[in-house]
Amino acid sequence: MNNILDLLVEYSKLEKMVDFDYIKKIVELATEEKSLEDYIAGVDLHENLSNFFENNCGGIYNMNTLRIIISQHMINEYYRRVQKSSAKRLSTYDEFLAGGALVTQVILHEVEHANQLNKIYNGNNFESLLLKAAYSFSLNINDSNLDISRQDIDAYIELRDLYGPTMPHERLADIWSMREVVDMLEPIYDLAHPQIERFMKNRFHKFYIKGYDGGNLVPTESYLSEYVALGIPGTDNYFNDEFYDALTLEKESDLENRLLFGLEITESEYDMCKVKKKRNTI
Repeated sequence: MNNILDLLVEYSKLEKMVDFDYIKKIVELATEEKSLEDYIAGVDLHENLSNFFENNCGGIYNMNTLRIIISQHMINEYYRRVQKSSAKRLSTYDEFLAGGALVTQVILHEVEHANQLNKIYNGNNFESLLLKAAYSFSLNINDSNLDISRQDIDAYIELRDLYGPTMPHERLADIWSMREVVDMLEPIYDLAHPQIERFMKNRFHKFYIKGYDGGNLVPTESYLSEYVALGIPGTDNYFNDEFYDALTLEKESDLENRLLFGLEITESEYDMCKVKKKRNTI
């Protein structure tokens, strides 16, 4: 990640917002570092996207590859929010550093989705099994032997829209990409405003407890159980004994691991997590 940090610092010193050259370079560096050449089909930057992408980013899947879509509107919004929240407490360099780091996290989030495909096809642990379950609709819909109806598709879309960023693969992409950014910035925290480090680490903590808000202490299991209840053909290919046996074991793991995967925590554990949660602004 040192090369990505060098590029971010260079742009920040020049008071330059992330552009398409930056995005392409980040994707290129991350692809090379994670050996994802077979899973990333390219990257696009668009000024105006559909409502689905407008305030964020996304990807277009084609079998086992992902084409990353980046929204210019999203880039502009992150820099604007940092500048507004800063209220001139930060230097211009720090504002560009924070804005660029947030955009970098979103780019790495999309790269992580490609890495998730790699984990699905090559992994051999609980995360790979969980990802197969989380992506099972997409995997099934490409199977011509399964009779998936329009009603099945509409039911899945409704469920996906209900859970959105708290779905297990989205939570994991947020957590892993934000961890990369937090670790990447470590060498320069002492050279930036102290609020930069606090903000980035608080944001990382926020991603860890995403989905547990509102009294739901089992976000991943809630989503997966509702998905299984839809009865979409092919579901049992991934929600099998191997998956449930691994899930049972993982539910006995430590708090950090259960938070990572969105598994059940106790109310007292959640209260402890809330104490750590701080105001997520610059």
